[in-house]
Amino acid sequence: MKPTAQRRPGRAGFTLVEMLVAETVFLLLLVLVMQVVFTVTKISTDQKQQADALTVARQALDRMQLDWLARVRRADVTADFYKTTGNDSLGLLCQMRAYDGSRASLSAVAYRINPERAVGGQTDWQVFERGVTGFDWEGAEALTLPWHMADWRDKFTAGDYEILARNVFRLELSFLQKVRDPADSPYTADEDNALNLNSAELVAVVVTVAVLNEQGRKIATQQHLTELVQALPDAANARDTLTVWTELLNSPNFAPDVPLRVKAGIRVYQRVFYVSE
Repeated sequence: MKPTAQRRPGRAGFTLVEMLVAETVFLLLLVLVMQVVFTVTKISTDQKQQADALTVARQALDRMQLDWLARVRRADVTADFYKTTGNDSLGLLCQMRAYDGSRASLSAVAYRINPERAVGGQTDWQVFERGVTGFDWEGAEALTLPWHMADWRDKFTAGDYEILARNVFRLELSFLQKVRDPADSPYTADEDNALNLNSAELVAVVVTVAVLNEQGRKIATQQHLTELVQALPDAANARDTLTVWTELLNSPNFAPDVPLRVKAGIRVYQRVFYVSE
């Protein structure tokens, strides 16, 4: 009987070194994939927050435009474009009902940035608000002509205002005027002629707002928001406020004490309200 030849056993698996190399490559690929996913998610989240913030701003200015279109158009009724260092305010006499359910269909409407608003025991900073107070034709506050919105500014109470857009922290007014010299700019910060909406020189009111997304809102402190309000300058003659603010936001020296994550969440938006509307 012939002896049977013994066969050498074949390789049954990977060596320890090969396993370690494979696991290392797998972990590196996993880290790279996770970084890509994290980056894409962050970009998508930031873009969504920016879009949401701008949507809120547009809706707020849509509300303002409705009041603008419903304003009383009389030579003996003036608007109030109250310009100060920092946030401005706007007041109109409109054919709108007040929040209190008054029978009046005529109301004084005001827009402002409230630097400090207390709600439910919590304080919010730099909030865009809309205020309305109606006229009771049979009461002591009946409408008398001529009527000046500036005389009513101090008659608004805190209860007359509602939050219109929490993300809007900066409000600036400027004006478009007729120009006869092509070399002149139509932009002006002078409201002397704008107080009378029937002025032949006034073409439109330009409303510029700065919006901070929700993530930036969570991070920003009162001091940060105050610095941002001051860092965005008031309207200047012959300059478009939107262009000026956009240039500043792209500057590395803008609001140096404010965290970069907050500044990255700011966008500016502008709406033009024509007198002819």
